[in-house]
Amino acid sequence: MPRVKTRMSGITRRQLVLGGAGQPTAADLAKLTAWQLSVQAMAQRRLGARGGGPLGNLLAAVTVGAVLVALHGLIDSVQEMIKTASAEARALLESINSDLKSLVDDLDRRFQKKLDNTFDRLDQLERRIMEDASALIDQTQKALNELQNGVFENARMLLWEADISAYENLANLPCRLQVPRFVYVSPQKLRIWVDPPEITVRGNFLDVGTPEVTIAGQSAQIIAASSREWRLRIPDSVLAGITAPGSLGIRAAPPACQSLPLRRSKVVPGKELSIAFLAEPRPQYQVSASIWCTCRQPVEQDWVFTFSQTETDCHKEVKLQTDWTLPYCDPTDPTQEWFMPRGQVAEITDVRKNCDSALGNHRVIDMKTYRVEGRLLGCWFLWFCTGNGYLAYNLRIKRAKGFKLANTQAWTHSVTVVGQKSFTFRYPSSYIPADSHSLKWQYMVTVVFPDRVENASHANPNVSGVMTRIAADGTLSVELT
Repeated sequence: MPRVKTRMSGITRRQLVLGGAGQPTAADLAKLTAWQLSVQAMAQRRLGARGGGPLGNLLAAVTVGAVLVALHGLIDSVQEMIKTASAEARALLESINSDLKSLVDDLDRRFQKKLDNTFDRLDQLERRIMEDASALIDQTQKALNELQNGVFENARMLLWEADISAYENLANLPCRLQVPRFVYVSPQKLRIWVDPPEITVRGNFLDVGTPEVTIAGQSAQIIAASSREWRLRIPDSVLAGITAPGSLGIRAAPPACQSLPLRRSKVVPGKELSIAFLAEPRPQYQVSASIWCTCRQPVEQDWVFTFSQTETDCHKEVKLQTDWTLPYCDPTDPTQEWFMPRGQVAEITDVRKNCDSALGNHRVIDMKTYRVEGRLLGCWFLWFCTGNGYLAYNLRIKRAKGFKLANTQAWTHSVTVVGQKSFTFRYPSSYIPADSHSLKWQYMVTVVFPDRVENASHANPNVSGVMTRIAADGTLSVELT
């Protein structure tokens, strides 16, 4: 591929380097950089060789001027976005904007005589500086795109990482002091009952020396360290002390590194750095359960049946046989049923009769039926039939046994716990009357989460975050998911 030189489209080298009133317009930047940056981005993604071959030729087509123009345009984009960004996004953008300005000012001075040079005409250090600047452009532009699309969580992470890259690019220039700093932590919110007891600190130049690190004032272990990251173990004593949501501070004074000519460097004492993250304790739940059952419960009751009948025919003897049956329900709706205790004889009271009418035998036919016999005749006066014969009585079956379909007494219990996810509630057997049968369990469960309330029941056993079930013996199990 032939070497391509960048034409400045009327923009003087002085305008590009010094900016100010002669700074290129957005339209000029678009003309200058569209093709060159697309070529450079492709090369960066697929870079496998630093020179020679097709990829080396691609890099050879990109000029220093194109990268600097792109950086100036990127600063313009950042500044425009600052005007409409939210407070949190604005703070991130302003930090990146400051680093980008410092980087561009330094690069403008350093490369003011090499604007038309392509990458292959730079020495190894210069080429690395330009490649890092190109990668920073791509990284920052992705963050701006996400922010513009309203995806703030993604944009925030990309902005942080772009800020780290911009700061590092600036500090990696020759004879610069590499001052360590903290940029963000991950996770931002640590749920101590779920997340591992570790926190990651992202920043710059964190791999110099082995400084003392504290979390909430307690000494913390650095599990792994690199230039941009510390992975810290949160002390058990700190975790044990977290009883309410709150912020925990990380403090350290990592040393700085002074870059010197001839690839030399020296370590100098650093300033104390601090950053914080939010820690959430094991959540507190309030679980309330109310259990009862519908069943056929034994009851006792006296049943009274009344008989009264008359007869006007004096020539006719009416034999009476009356079967008195205790109430028995429809099997499809078993609300009650009754039976007589074994060996019980009913009591007949208030017998009223006249003439030759009389009460006969009475006895139990089965557990639900009692039979009363008698006779009924009309009355004679001398040789005249006056009629008006009658027989009346009350049959009392004492303490008949029965079963009524009814609800047992509700049993309610509530617990407040931290971190527990499984609960068991057992209905007291003493609440169930002896000899009850056909138990059908019912229940209500209320779970108060830190952020909401959920209700489950026998009719709706599984709701958001709550699973319930009840066993045949009345044991209710509740699982929080």
